[in-house]
Amino acid sequence: MQKLLTLVFVSALVACLAIFTFSSTKVEAAATRVVNVPAHANLANVVNSDSATTATAFQLAPNATYQVNDLIILKVGDELRGAEGIWRRVGPATDPDPTTKLVNGADLESLIALRGDNVIRWLDISGADFKGRSGGGSAIAAGSGDDETLIEFNRIHHNGAAGITNARGHILYNEIDSNTTDLRALGVIAAGVKGIKEYEAGHNYVHDNLGHGLWGDVLMSDTTVGSFNVHDNVLSNNGRAGVRFERTECSGAEFSATYNIIQNNGSETVRGGVSIHDACNSYVANNTFGGNEDDLGIRITDSGRSDRPDTKNVEVENNTMNGDLIKLGPGVSTSADNITLR
Repeated sequence: MQKLLTLVFVSALVACLAIFTFSSTKVEAAATRVVNVPAHANLANVVNSDSATTATAFQLAPNATYQVNDLIILKVGDELRGAEGIWRRVGPATDPDPTTKLVNGADLESLIALRGDNVIRWLDISGADFKGRSGGGSAIAAGSGDDETLIEFNRIHHNGAAGITNARGHILYNEIDSNTTDLRALGVIAAGVKGIKEYEAGHNYVHDNLGHGLWGDVLMSDTTVGSFNVHDNVLSNNGRAGVRFERTECSGAEFSATYNIIQNNGSETVRGGVSIHDACNSYVANNTFGGNEDDLGIRITDSGRSDRPDTKNVEVENNTMNGDLIKLGPGVSTSADNITLR
């Protein structure tokens, strides 16, 4: 992989010396009963055959690997959770170590699908196959989740296209790495996380994904989350942008990137640590950059296409660049497009 700045590795190394147990304080979905699922069980059958009238927390066993042989469909209010494990700090982010694993056992395009205010916690999820369809190849297909969805303390890795597609709600304290094992997904849905509605991504360790780390795309729309809110993450060694905000009207979603470490991204295709493209209403502040390909920390561009939004209303301030640059593409004007750089 690319060079890593001393700043990140020293802070990460020191932080990683401490290992903790953790209990979430966030309000959870209102599951009214718990079903313990033993390690030898057919997990998809247990979840999918459960009544839709009762919100259920499916508790999986520690130190167990579940072969997922059918798409797991969580009904409204359902939770899927592994055994609570240990986690390490990496800068402002969290690197959890789940011992409960879900692996692809049947050539599935996705392993889990959401259906409302679901919770997914303390799972190691990998192996979704990309078969050329834009909605496939992700560990979690979240499009039918909602703004109360909570995905936390998981490791989501080595999936064909993306870790999470059509992201919803709150994605917190996860390690999301090494996704896009199938090159056909590049430029389509290749990312650690991709969403077309505002979602929160905070305190995640997002690294070594072949596409973008975090992506908001395709006329991203407003939600009660309030913005595409990217905060307190470590975004490193992703093949394209660390975070990309693309193709959003001024009447649509807002984008905020604050207090992240964004370094050494862009080895596959140069997009910058933060890439804002054909999109309106962005705020980038108090981040730490450095080592991104071509010294491109923040890239603000406009394709000029009549069928896409214009890039406007961008505020950039108080970032630590460590030699990285802020670059405006052709057709982007600080005055005409309300671009403020401080």
